[in-house]
Formats: sequence, structure tokens, C-alpha cells
Amino acid sequence: MTVLPRSILTAITVCFRLNSAKQKIPHHLARPSHMQLCMGVLMTMLACDVHAQAVIYANGTNLTASGTITATNQNALLAVNKGTITGNNTLNVTVNGTNTFSYGASAIGVGSLITLNGGTFVDNNPTSADLDVRQGATINATGVAFRTTGYNSPGAYIADPGSSATLTNDSFNTAGQYSNGVDITQGNATLSGSSIKTTGVGSFGVISQGSGAIATVTGGSITVLGAVSGGYGSGVAAENGGSLTLQGGAIVNVYGASAPGALASAGTQSWPRKTEQPDRWISCSMRR
Repeated sequence: MTVLPRSILTAITVCFRLNSAKQKIPHHLARPSHMQLCMGVLMTMLACDVHAQAVIYANGTNLTASGTITATNQNALLAVNKGTITGNNTLNVTVNGTNTFSYGASAIGVGSLITLNGGTFVDNNPTSADLDVRQGATINATGVAFRTTGYNSPGAYIADPGSSATLTNDSFNTAGQYSNGVDITQGNATLSGSSIKTTGVGSFGVISQGSGAIATVTGGSITVLGAVSGGYGSGVAAENGGSLTLQGGAIVNVYGASAPGALASAGTQSWPRKTEQPDRWISCSMRR
């Protein structure tokens, strides 16, 4: 049986009391109702509570992670309050269940750091990710194999100003719909020699979306297959003020009639032109 935290039980009580009181409010504030507002807050609290659970939880402490770790409806690794977690090449992480926001490795807050050297991560939950970097935290991963299978579950998700992910010689495979390989809404992602493959409809290889989102891709390869069945996707994309740079011979392959190799929508993309040295070209192909 799951025991709800006292804060959430209190929120439920307040919601029902407000609803039963039927207090009048001005017409322009009449929607949503007290109950709807409270339940919105409650769902946010529940989501936050999920974030606070993990198999390995570094709350201002320095921990190591190795061997096989299986998490069910919770994070496998979580670093907060300047906590650090270091994983080695024996690390084999699997996240199962049906809860959203269940991450393989999540770092939250300035000074929080997760460093991964080899190993594998598989996340089977919906609306989750193998890597989650927020609120100015940092994740560095080298030689790690990442895979997600759930709906709306990117390989790596970077959000909030100051957040940073450095991904070197990693592999990312996503199978679910709308599951981008690497998704940046704010902060920085630097990829070097990494391979990305997405097979779900509506999935992008690397997408930098939002003001302050910066992605740099050096070498490696990106393959997008989700558009073959009539859906859409893109190898790389910069949208809504995001910035994305391809360099060092990065190879982008996309398959399907609605799958551009590169897409810019109110964002900025740059890559070497063919007038530069051949070994600096970017190869983008669209195959129908």
C-alpha cells in the first residue's frame, strides 16, 4: 500500500473543504473551479513526490553507482542539493512501470552532478527519459548506451537555464512516439561522436526548442525512421529561439516523405558549407 505524504493529504482536505464551501468569486475568475485549481496543484505535488524517490538518492552527498539497478515507477539515480553520483561501466539500469517522470538518471539544481562512464540505461515508462537535467544541474556521460521505449520519452532531456549535458561517444535509441533522441528546452547539450536513432512517429534526432536552448553536435550520426509509416520527424531541429550547430562531419539520415534532414522554425541552425574542407561537410539525406 502506498502511503501519501502528509503535505499531499493536507492538500486533498483543503480541496474538498474549498469545494464544499462554494465561495463566490468574480465572474472573470469563475473558471476553473476551486476543485479544479486544487486538483491541478495536487497533481503537481504528486509529480514532485515522484521526483523525490529514487533507488540511489544523493541529497547533498557523494555516491557511486554500479552493477544492476532496477527501478519501478521511480527514478533509478537522483542527485539534488549539490549531490553527486558517479557510475562506472558495470552500471546496468532499467526503469519499469507506468508512472510518468520516472528517469534513469536525474540531476536537479545548481551544483548537482551525475557522471556516467560506460554502462547501459533502459527506460520503459511513458513521459520519462534516460537522462533528465534541470534547474542548472549537470550530467556528463561517456560511452553509455541509452534506450527508451515509452511514449513521449526522449533519450536525454535538458531544461532550465544553466543546465548542461555533455554526451561523448554515447548511443541513444528511442522507440516510442514523440520520443526525441536529445531534447533541449533550455540549457546546453554538447554531443561528440554519439549515435542517435529514433523509430517512433513524430520523433526528432536532436531538437533545440526554446529561447536559451543550445545544442552542439560534433561528429557521430543521427538516424530518424519514424516518418516511414506516414508520420513526421526531423534529423535535427531548432525551434522557438533555440540554437543548433552541426560540425565535424556529423551524418544525418532521415527516412520518409515528411522528414527533413534539418528544420529551423524561428530558431537558428548552422553547419559547414560544401565550399569548406570535405571532412567538415555535413551529410543530410532524405529517403522515401
